Order: sequence, then structure tokens, then C-alpha cells
Amino acid sequence: MKKFAIPLALALLALPAAAQETDPQPEQQAPQSVDDKIQELDQKIRVLDRKIEIDKEAAAEKAKTAGQANASRDGFSLRSADGNFVLRLRGYTQFDGRFWTQDEQRPQVETFLFRRVRPIFEGTVYKIFDFRIMPDFGQGQTVLFDAYLEARFNPAFRVRAGKFKPPIGLERLQSATDIMFAERALPTNLVPSRDLGVQVGGDLAGGAVNYALGVFNGVPDLGNGDADSNNDKDVAARLFFQPFVAGNGPLKNLGFGVGASQGNQTGTLTATGLPGY
Repeated sequence: MKKFAIPLALALLALPAAAQETDPQPEQQAPQSVDDKIQELDQKIRVLDRKIEIDKEAAAEKAKTAGQANASRDGFSLRSADGNFVLRLRGYTQFDGRFWTQDEQRPQVETFLFRRVRPIFEGTVYKIFDFRIMPDFGQGQTVLFDAYLEARFNPAFRVRAGKFKPPIGLERLQSATDIMFAERALPTNLVPSRDLGVQVGGDLAGGAVNYALGVFNGVPDLGNGDADSNNDKDVAARLFFQPFVAGNGPLKNLGFGVGASQGNQTGTLTATGLPGY
């Protein structure tokens, strides 16, 4: 009996050891300390901040090459990213109704009509050169009113060439959208509407003095010419003062000036080149 007791005891002692070798218990990780958690969160925040910086840098780089489009009460405009090129689109129209009473002696046609239909294309090239193109499709006609290029070297010296308003006639120099009534006064019929030529002008003394001097083909009163029929040219000049333009009082917009033109145009008996009143 003693011979079998010793091996049996040894076998019983080996069973727990064998079971421990075949079924090991998983090791438990130590709990993360507060400092480790703070460092981990700080690292994540740094990564997010860097991503935001990269997005901002990409947006800024894109803005350098992207243009701008704008729409306001003054019309539509397109601008290059560097501001060197600007295109503005706007215009205006005037719809009239004309009816007469007691016109038996001189019958008139009672009608509705578009008095003015004028799209306007304006822009700037390299921040110095301005251009303007304005046709008119009113009254069933197509007429070119403005088509010129102006170089703004500084406020005191600008050069304009093309077709535009000669610098005489205070009311004529105002846009049709700025005059008080739908039509201009009769004295404006004594000055040209549009003419082709070259003009220099500018603002002096902070805008208190404005001058303009130009050479033009020469058109009759209220005329809108596109060509010249002779070699003679007209000279037109204007000098205007606004002594209170820099102030804020009631006299701020007060102004006075003088304009004049001189020319010698020759016509024929059948084509006098003179307007009819």
C-alpha cells in the first residue's frame, strides 16, 4: 500500500500545476493616470488646431486667385482677385405715354413709347484705365451715346478719348437718372449732346476746382455725331468751382462755373448742318 501512495500523491500535486500552465489568466492593464489622459487630449487638440490652420491657409491661397461678384442697387460687378480688372453692368429705361388735347390744327399721335433704353457697360483695366459703353435702343432706334476710354494718372490730370459729352452745358453733363424732370430744359437744346474727341481734365484743390479742355469733331446743337464731314474742329472748355465741397454745411454742394466752345463748321444750302427749332 505504501508503494502506491507516494506516486498518487505526486500525481495529485502535479494536477494544479498542469492546469495553471494550460489555462493562464489574462494580465490586467494598470489604470491610466490623470496626467496621461491630459497629455492624450492635448495631443488631439494640437492635431485639430493644425488641421484648422491648414484649411485657413488653403482658403487664403484660393482667395488670392478667385474673383469677386457683387450685386447691389448700382448694378452687377465682377472684380479680379488683385483688383486690377473690374466690370460693371447696369442701365436704365424710361417709359412714356404721350396724349394730346385740342390738337385739331396740328394733329399729334397719341402713343406709348420707350423714351430711353440704355444698358451701360463700365470697367477698369489695371486700376488706371476706365471705359464706358452706352448704347440707346429707345424710340425704335439704335444709337451709340457713349464709347470712350479714360486714363486716370492722378486726380488732377485725366485724359479721355472717344465719344462722350463735351464739357459744356451744366444740365447736359448730368445723367438722365439725376435730373429733376423726365426731360431737360430748353436751354440744353443749345449745346451738343455727344461728340467725338479728346479731352483733358481733373480736380484741383481737393475737388474745389474742376477743369476740362477738349478738341472735338464738332456737332450742331443737340447733336449726337459719329463722324466729321470737314477738317474743322471745335474746342470746348469748362471751369467749375465748389468752394465748400470739403465742408459739411448747407453750402457743401454749392457750385458755379463757366463753359464755352468755339468752332467754324461749313455746310451747304441743302445740308447746312444746323438744327431746326
